[in-house]
Amino acid sequence: MKPARFIVFEGLDGSGKSTQLNMLREHMQNLQIPVAAAFEPSDSNAAGRLARDVIKRKEILSGEALALVFAADRAEHLQTEIIPLLDRGINVLCDRYVYSNLAYQNGDVPLNLLIEYNRASIEKRMPDAVFFIDTPPSVCVSRMEAGRDGQPELFETAEKLASVRNCYIKAFEETGNYIKVTMIDGYRPKEKVFSDVWKKINCLFK
Repeated sequence: MKPARFIVFEGLDGSGKSTQLNMLREHMQNLQIPVAAAFEPSDSNAAGRLARDVIKRKEILSGEALALVFAADRAEHLQTEIIPLLDRGINVLCDRYVYSNLAYQNGDVPLNLLIEYNRASIEKRMPDAVFFIDTPPSVCVSRMEAGRDGQPELFETAEKLASVRNCYIKAFEETGNYIKVTMIDGYRPKEKVFSDVWKKINCLFK
């Protein structure tokens, strides 16, 4: 029996990463492959709930404090939810993981410090595969505006997202020794994007 896999989807807000995660989950369920979805920041512990409130502008924290909150949520999420699922033989698809912290907080905190904040999670469990759904920031903003019913969240501007994308690329380059990230062009119909995702990982579940 093959071990359960930990697969992460990264991307800008509005990139389509959550859509791809859900499509993969449904496809795996249809193939009767045990699978569960996880999301970061999580809603299962106090740190994750605080991070969500900051993103939604309900709370205010400094950039460094927010980076630490994200790292704390990740450590708890990994220990109490992700690893137990994997140990039970259930594959985990996670919407964001360490790379989101390295990209979104790099404007306020140096990358080397962000890596150290996440050191425990990095050493405990890195993903078996990471997909970065690469969609132009302007397209991401248009998608979010179309589905928004309230004020923009913390990072929902084209300028901020363009900066975050640059930080993602920098983080991938700096941490390439941990795991290889697969870049997927997200500016296409979701079915074509998913086809590329599945081609990359179907061998993991045969």
